[in-house]
Amino acid sequence: PLVLGFQLAPSDSSGRFTFWAVEAHAAQGLYEDNDICSSSLWEYRTAGAGFAHVTVDPDRRFSREVGVRLYGGSQQSAYDVVRYDEEGVPMEPARIDGQPVSVLAPYVQVEGRHLGGHLGLQVGQVPLGGDESDDPGILPSFGARLGPRPFHVHFGVLDGPHFGAPAAAAHVGIGTGTLTARGQEVRVQGGVSGSGYYVSGALPLGDVMLEPMVALGPAQLRYSGTQEETGHRVYQASLRARYHLSYEAAPAGRIPALPDSLALPPVAPDTTAQ
Repeated sequence: PLVLGFQLAPSDSSGRFTFWAVEAHAAQGLYEDNDICSSSLWEYRTAGAGFAHVTVDPDRRFSREVGVRLYGGSQQSAYDVVRYDEEGVPMEPARIDGQPVSVLAPYVQVEGRHLGGHLGLQVGQVPLGGDESDDPGILPSFGARLGPRPFHVHFGVLDGPHFGAPAAAAHVGIGTGTLTARGQEVRVQGGVSGSGYYVSGALPLGDVMLEPMVALGPAQLRYSGTQEETGHRVYQASLRARYHLSYEAAPAGRIPALPDSLALPPVAPDTTAQ
């Protein structure tokens, strides 16, 4: 009976499941681009969508995600520029023309018990620091989590919906979290990014996952002649809403039957009662 039960019972792989997820995200903010002899402020607004396929292992400590995001928006100078006419008379302040943002971001994300990582690309019109090139750009996207979910260090460049271009790219910080029985990650993270100190989180509400992020940096001063222009503060505010479409258990594996040479001999029927 033990051998027979072992042969017919599903293996541990029956606990693995997969699901599809769709998302929508939006962000706006202001960052400072520093050059050798000057600096400038840029403000941006972006929005987009994406989808991914996720596989979660039976112990709920390991997950794999393959997906793609597509988003767009605009970026422009954050402060007024004083223009002069031909006679040198100041004209009305005006903004530098906006730059379009259109990005396709494929990625792979693996989350384990003590390590996790993100690897992808940012492809398209990716203006960073006011780059006016019309040629499609290709930039790497990567990030990492070091340590177990309850306490870990994380860092990255252009990774995820909160830190995609043209948002200030790099970030580093610490966080805590766990993985639910449904494979959803609950976490709170905080640290420093190009947009200042930030706090982000992930909160599952049934099949919906909400991921807000807020960053705040220092106030910036700008001068126009002898006039000091204030009121510009580096910041970012973004939100991702993710919906898990369905859950599907992986096919149950079975142990192959024993070879005939190892099979137990047949047992003769008991005829003593007759």
